[in-house]
Amino acid sequence: VACLARSLRQAGSAHPLLVLATPNLSKASLAALESEACSVRVVPRFDPFGDDAGAASAYVAARFADCWTKLRLWQLAEFERIGYLDA
Repeated sequence: VACLARSLRQAGSAHPLLVLATPNLSKASLAALESEACSVRVVPRFDPFGDDAGAASAYVAARFADCWTKLRLWQLAEFERIGYLDA
């Protein structure tokens, strides 16, 4: 993300780089993103299983349980257009 932020600045982009983050991201990581002029929005985790703690075991790896949170992107109604990148 930091590299993308720097590249966009060097290219003279007038558009903001908005980063969606979950509440479990460390304060140091949030500060690092903000130091790169990223606009950071902390969004609640999205769990299609109704926040059932056992649902994470349904995934191949527990880290995939947070993948649903990217759907919060569709709640950003204040933007006319959004370009979405997923790493």
